[in-house]
Amino acid sequence: MKHLPKHLRPRWRYLALGIEAWPDADVDRRAFQRAL
Repeated sequence: MKHLPKHLRPRWRYLALGIEAWPDADVDRRAFQRAL
């Protein structure tokens, strides 16, 4: 299988952040990503 040319490859972006919440807060990864 051939590789895609560089201009057709998906570009991945990363975001680093910190979350401040109550100690007993339940943060669901999927819900957080949808809200973001």
